Amino acid sequence: MSLQRNDSYERARELDAAAIARRRGRVQEAISHYERVLRAEPKNPELLRRIAPLFAQANEPDRAWNSYRAAAQEFLSAGFADKAIGVYREAAQVMPRTAIAWLSIAELEQSRGRIVDAKLALLTGRGHYREREDACVAADLLRRALAIDASDFDARLDLAHCERKAGETRLALASLAEALALRPDTVKRIRWEELRTERTSVRFFAWLRALVTTPPPRAHHPQLARANSAPERRGVKLALRPATLKSAPSPAIGESWRAAHAS
Repeated sequence: MSLQRNDSYERARELDAAAIARRRGRVQEAISHYERVLRAEPKNPELLRRIAPLFAQANEPDRAWNSYRAAAQEFLSAGFADKAIGVYREAAQVMPRTAIAWLSIAELEQSRGRIVDAKLALLTGRGHYREREDACVAADLLRRALAIDASDFDARLDLAHCERKAGETRLALASLAEALALRPDTVKRIRWEELRTERTSVRFFAWLRALVTTPPPRAHHPQLARANSAPERRGVKLALRPATLKSAPSPAIGESWRAAHAS
């Protein structure tokens, strides 16, 4: 659609003035110039993207996010998914505690088949929510990451910590049980976390039992497997050897000691 130029709207002049004001740190002035252009071009994604960080600097996070989201949607409508992802990544960098920005990145990355990038975006976003009052948001980001990769032990354990902070004891214990299923060799750690989550005598004695019980070995150790499959190394097959116990003291030594100290 063609735009009519008139005295109230001179595009080049407004954009130049906005750029100069932005460089000089005059945020509100730059916003005013961009808004004049946007009144004539409300769906211009580049302009929406330029004004968004200015709203963030002006302490207007809602308007900043709305501008970023509108720009991303325009790029998506035009078939530029990677540009839309770039907009959301910029939003997450400018406003890292905007969870929906990280969720939007993950959703688009997953739709493009980039599963690893989707999971990484969610875990990176979780890293910006460390306080106790952030526990619910952090847990939501972790659940979405685990929906992508359910085998991530560290994420599962982190989720249990967040659920405990949020007062969700039942969910935290369930997450710990799932973590233990992933890594049976961490039974001592998991039993301790269960005791921290639910301080009962049952949890306490379960932790004590774990302390005196040898945990099962991990299912597979690639380095040991490679070592045992290389008999050509010095002509000897490598293998784990059981620890050798020191021999017990001779009874005669004990009798001599008792005789020497009897007097």
